[in-house]
Amino acid sequence: RRSVVRITTGSQALDELLG
Repeated sequence: RRSVVRITTGSQALDELLG
């Protein structure tokens, strides 16, 4: 999983999509 996208709030959902 890419934790790089977790920098901002709400990116948790994006992290799920990106895998």
